[in-house]
Amino acid sequence: MVSKFPLSLYIHLPWCEKKCPYCDFNVTTNIPNNFSNFSKALISDIEASSEWIQNRKFSSIYFGGGTPSLADPSLHESIIKWLTKNHLAQSDIEITLECNPKETNLQNLNRFMDIGINRFSLGIQSFDEGVLKDLGRNHTYKESYKAIEELEKISSRKTIDLMYGCPNQTLEKAAKDIEVFSKSNIKHLSYYQLTLEPNTVFYSKSPKLPSEDEIEAIESACKDILNNKLFSQYEVSSWSRGNDLSTHNLNYWNYGDYLGIGPGSHSKISIEEKSIRFTKLKKVSSYIEDQAPKLMQSIEGDELDMDIAMNFFRLKNGPDVEKIERYLQLSNEFLNKCKNAQKEGLLLRDKLAPTQKGFNYLNELIALF
Repeated sequence: MVSKFPLSLYIHLPWCEKKCPYCDFNVTTNIPNNFSNFSKALISDIEASSEWIQNRKFSSIYFGGGTPSLADPSLHESIIKWLTKNHLAQSDIEITLECNPKETNLQNLNRFMDIGINRFSLGIQSFDEGVLKDLGRNHTYKESYKAIEELEKISSRKTIDLMYGCPNQTLEKAAKDIEVFSKSNIKHLSYYQLTLEPNTVFYSKSPKLPSEDEIEAIESACKDILNNKLFSQYEVSSWSRGNDLSTHNLNYWNYGDYLGIGPGSHSKISIEEKSIRFTKLKKVSSYIEDQAPKLMQSIEGDELDMDIAMNFFRLKNGPDVEKIERYLQLSNEFLNKCKNAQKEGLLLRDKLAPTQKGFNYLNELIALF
């Protein structure tokens, strides 16, 4: 049986030169000289996942981390070749690689493009030297500018990450970040507010952050700049110019399925009227020995409604209803909760999308589910 749910592949490569004090991802600074055992483990993981793949082809592949660009391209190439050989990749598949400004040069970009990478996600975070230092980043503002220049030279799709609400970040510094970005030819931006997550250095020893009023002012000013530069916000943290949207992330938000491979990766697979979530062992050496799913959890009923809402309503214009109706049957209970949200003025009445009020007060909207 072929599942009707679209399926994406997330590949976690956990290596970083250093761990940033705000990062709660599964990363290690122990970078190996040889990736062959890890590559074999990844392929073994996919081979053992036929129960979850369900005869589908992947619509997107995302190499995340960590800093996936630290690994030799032969690792990425081995996975892409194996997927192609086994007819598991759609012909128009989007393949994204996260990279750090320090490794972003034309030679490296071309090497990755030669093996099939067709979208690059660059973790800039800021163009201000002081902000970068306060964030504990391992690159300088000069490397940020240089990386942007190198990205502009290639034909592949690209996106960058910027953060706001950072330690000692002023409105002027945040606005300058957006101005610098908007002058490039890059058509996609992921723009995140810094959050202090448990099990991070910043959580245990909080830095001085902008006040709520200052953060609101930053959000308002930077949104105005982006709108004036013809960027449109299509998701809570995502902006695009010219409809250059992230296929991989849209699959998450439209409640498609995703298979995660690599240490600490997460998966969501839909079976009948429930979702199955599971993860993989976090330690690299443990994962190489054992790729079996761990912490398997079944989500259904009210919990499933909440899970769907948390994804759908991140999208400013709501999910692609025509598309999702091909694979997802929304329960009567979910639709009744939508009616309650409409009465509260948080959801539009003519489509499954938040009102401006609902988008601004997303937590209140999701709480109704």
